[in-house]
Amino acid sequence: MKRFAYLLACCLVSMAACANVITYTADDVTIFPNPERGFTDELGGETMLSDDENHVVQPEADWYFEEFAGKQTLTVLIYYLGNSRTKDLSAKILQGFDEDMQILRDNGFKCVLRFAYDWNSKEDAELTWVKRHIQQLKPYLTKNADVIYVMETGFVGQWGEWYYSTHFGNKTQKLNADRRQVLEVMLDACPSNRFLLVRYPLIKLSYLGDEVPLSAEEAFSGSTRARIGHHNDAFLANYGNDGTYGRDGDGPDDDPVLRQYIADETMFVPNGGETNVEGSLAKQVYTKAESEMSKYHWSFCGYSYSRAVTDKWRESDIYDNLDRKMGYRYQLTTATIPSAANPGGEARVVLKIKNAGYAPLYNERHAYLVMKNGAKTYSLPLQSDPRRWKPNGVVTTIDETLTLPSDMPNGTYQLYLHLPDAATSLASDPRYAVRFANVDIWDASTGMNKLNTTMEITGGAITPDPDPEPEPDPEPDPDPEPTPEPTTGKYSVRTFNADSTQCTWSFAGVVTAEQKITEEVIDNDLLFKPGNGNTMKVLADGLSTQKTQNSIYIPVPASSAGTVSMEVYSVSDSRWFQLYINGVVGTAQQRLWSKEGDGTDGKRGPHSFEFTANDITTYKGNTYLAFTDNTTEMKVSSFSISLTSGSYAKGAGMPTGMDELFDGTSVTAEKVMIDGHIFIYRSGNIYTIQGQRLQ
Repeated sequence: MKRFAYLLACCLVSMAACANVITYTADDVTIFPNPERGFTDELGGETMLSDDENHVVQPEADWYFEEFAGKQTLTVLIYYLGNSRTKDLSAKILQGFDEDMQILRDNGFKCVLRFAYDWNSKEDAELTWVKRHIQQLKPYLTKNADVIYVMETGFVGQWGEWYYSTHFGNKTQKLNADRRQVLEVMLDACPSNRFLLVRYPLIKLSYLGDEVPLSAEEAFSGSTRARIGHHNDAFLANYGNDGTYGRDGDGPDDDPVLRQYIADETMFVPNGGETNVEGSLAKQVYTKAESEMSKYHWSFCGYSYSRAVTDKWRESDIYDNLDRKMGYRYQLTTATIPSAANPGGEARVVLKIKNAGYAPLYNERHAYLVMKNGAKTYSLPLQSDPRRWKPNGVVTTIDETLTLPSDMPNGTYQLYLHLPDAATSLASDPRYAVRFANVDIWDASTGMNKLNTTMEITGGAITPDPDPEPEPDPEPDPDPEPTPEPTTGKYSVRTFNADSTQCTWSFAGVVTAEQKITEEVIDNDLLFKPGNGNTMKVLADGLSTQKTQNSIYIPVPASSAGTVSMEVYSVSDSRWFQLYINGVVGTAQQRLWSKEGDGTDGKRGPHSFEFTANDITTYKGNTYLAFTDNTTEMKVSSFSISLTSGSYAKGAGMPTGMDELFDGTSVTAEKVMIDGHIFIYRSGNIYTIQGQRLQ
């Protein structure tokens, strides 16, 4: 008893000697956005800038950021300067860039930034003009560095990818004298706190004159070696990712030395890009993505191109795994924190942090222990550099003794771990703060991670503020990806009327606005698979596919044949539209229709396609006609199916609820709706598909 009393007295005399040990539960399931990492896509498409069209972001900002809010934080921006090959960039073009960057800032995004002259040819500009354009852009890049994740060197060749080129040597990765000058000018123009990525490792090796990977000691030092990173726009392709790991004719197409060089380098400099694999090769290589991204520390990747690969990822669990692990994914494992301390005293804090992602952070960012008591908030910087928290499951131990502010009022303080953006302009914006992958720690309103413990500050000479604002009881975090409660409504899909007037998708009941399809969903036995940027929308006048490669799967009996008719039209008169059977974007033989607007409304009317059993896709046990678009702006306003063989009947491979909708091979009578499933009926020459869907 005396021993117990003695120990108790010691604790009362020096409460800082007592510590809380907290164990955290990892969240290895939830997919959520974090700054400067993850899947991305090119915003704005292929726009040749001019005084009349001086923005890339602004024209698509409204739908894009509404669509991707809470899903991703990066976008790829390529500014095509082909109209200015032999003249200065106009004030309007520079202003447009500046305004685009502000739109990113307003919406919580950053960009992977590149400049080029053309996407359709290798015609770039002469060196003198390239250097002049970079010089003009430099102050705008510096001003907007906060919303630039990385810069790609660009300017040279088709797409700015440094291969096909008119003025800088064609089909070469070699760093000739003119290419060297472009790299030098870009290193000067790129903000000093941002990385400049090169398309081929051979470019960096040639520029530096050696093949020594960046060391941990030199990393983040601001040296040229420490500032040049890598991007690979042929991920998983043959021949060393289409020459990415090649020696440009002076060695193997796929050099293991260069592969190891990238693996070593990218522990300290960013790496990312896209895959360009098409056709049957996709089936052979798509499963390599996880191991390759892990080895080469990918922090960003385009999710739309090439769909031959990314669709394969989506059909398995690979896509979700990449979405979780690309870039960093920090998890608290344990924390040891004093339960009490004195103002001006010391507090030893031990945090164990696991990085379950493929890469670390790359841009400068600081970690803070935040202490909150009502309106009083204190942020204590940690010395540990988050860029050094190694990936692929490595656990980093942070063991630091912090000196508490001497003016802290007595009281109970809630503790948080905070990793805000390093830029003053973004530091207070929770959208730019790092979220840890743990259960019940994220506070979305502040961008802080709750440590789920407190520290008692006592023994100081300072009297607490009278009636301090009480710390509110923490509310449980909402489900990061909540599933909405179903709301029923009805929709109809109609073909052309007898007088050839256009029919539309009409809505009744609670469905009064557009319906966005943001993930794969089976709705009334129709399967919708959103494509590029989840941009499939149900509008008043049809199914809008504002980006590329959205799919609609229409149920048909196995081994059937017949004719499908669809009303398809281009939203824009200047846009071509292409619709592919069997959900595959490929050869011309698979392309059903390719028409251009006629200068009026772009409408092209119904198109029919005779299908056989060979055109039918089996997906998750059901059989469908799968249609995928390959355009930027297209609408499907209706469809109908007439069978010449096979039957919509129970046991014919159809989804539940499709039985008894047809008698034999044709519609014979109007049918009553089966609740929760589509039904098809004929009224005159109009076929209607109706059912229930989720709001």
